[in-house]
Amino acid sequence: MIASPTVFSEDSQEESPAAGETAVFSEDALNGRNIILGFVESQLTNGLLFVVNRFIAQTEFSGVTLDSIKTNLTSPWQWDQSLFRTNQLGHPYQGVFYYQAGRANNWNFYESAVNAALGSVVWEVFCERSRSSINDLIITTTGGVVFGEALHRLYYSAEKVPAPLRFFISPFDFLNPYLPGERTNKPSGELWALDATAGIGFGQTDRNNPDTKGSRGGFSVTGFLALDMVYNDPFTTYVPFSDPFRHFEMTIAADIGYPVYQLSIFTEGFLFAVPVITGERSKGNAGLSLHYDCVLGDTVSFGGTSLDFGFKFRQITNVLNFDLKLHAGWLMFASANTYYPEPASDNWSDEQIQLYGTGANVKFSVGITESRAGNFLLISSLYFMPLIPAGHSDSGDLLFFWQAGFYYDLSITENIILTFANVHSFSYEVFASRKDILERSSVIRLGVGYRLDKK
Repeated sequence: MIASPTVFSEDSQEESPAAGETAVFSEDALNGRNIILGFVESQLTNGLLFVVNRFIAQTEFSGVTLDSIKTNLTSPWQWDQSLFRTNQLGHPYQGVFYYQAGRANNWNFYESAVNAALGSVVWEVFCERSRSSINDLIITTTGGVVFGEALHRLYYSAEKVPAPLRFFISPFDFLNPYLPGERTNKPSGELWALDATAGIGFGQTDRNNPDTKGSRGGFSVTGFLALDMVYNDPFTTYVPFSDPFRHFEMTIAADIGYPVYQLSIFTEGFLFAVPVITGERSKGNAGLSLHYDCVLGDTVSFGGTSLDFGFKFRQITNVLNFDLKLHAGWLMFASANTYYPEPASDNWSDEQIQLYGTGANVKFSVGITESRAGNFLLISSLYFMPLIPAGHSDSGDLLFFWQAGFYYDLSITENIILTFANVHSFSYEVFASRKDILERSSVIRLGVGYRLDKK
């Protein structure tokens, strides 16, 4: 995507109706759904992954027997303690394949979400020896829906990307045209903005018990890669319930160093949105949004799915644009990584445990864009959740996670930008029966990048 400024399609975007106006969207008006192939392809991914785990990786959990299947069918589901990266990144990516198998066969958004849930149930019951996991089912389904729909749409916005690379964006969208039957219907919309940046920086992390002197942290020079994508105009695009994610945004940033590293993924799309401000210089959208956010680091790790009210506003002046984006609502399900037992001195246990919960979140960003001095952006995301009594968490335990960042970029040419970012993450775990833990991470980035901008 970085190599060519003509990567993305130039198909015109469907006009957004005014606030309150009814719009009918029929994505599958030309080609029908292939129910059987959508189900078969989703289960094929289960079979292939099981073969890899059982006969190549030879993992313990893939030693499935008739007795283990019977146990999974008759026993209550559990909250598992698998590694954070497995639960919060691996399972959502697994859910992408279930979801895309439906979308590539012209299933709609909601039917494909059911396919993601069904694929996860089959995996938990029949493809793992361990007792079926509630958290895996939730995060595989919700994460698969968010990432699966975003990648499905990006696949058709990247029609000039070389075919082998497009395969990794959406494998079933790539393969299905070569199979007998109907072609996949192309979703409406196009990529509206893209920043791809890389550079150097440094990171610092710290974990401590506020009531003791025990602490643990690190410092590293890092390299970073970042990708920011906006699909369709955030401020004017009408999104009907029949066509969710007609507008979405995704930010991926990887800070790579040792011992400090951090991967941040923030993704959100409108399930429904209506333009509520439609002036010539003032534009605004409001609606219901679905989010999947994940931060995976050597110290701070948090991930969760949110259902929020969203509002996006732009004020245009002669010299700059003022942008405001606000999301607030239900943190449906989230997980955080911590350590047990707590430190008695300066020595920490390396035993990782997972904390699960449900609560609330607030996310906002304030930006000055299109100014001669460059673009300035302040972002803050706050999550709060009472923990579910499971494993090492008890009733009354709480978790707070907060990430805030300042971003600046300056255009050097039409497509080349210089970038600077300073991002801080905090996880505060409050326990009723043991010592609280505070985890912190800070990264600074300085880099150069490529910008595709249709704003």
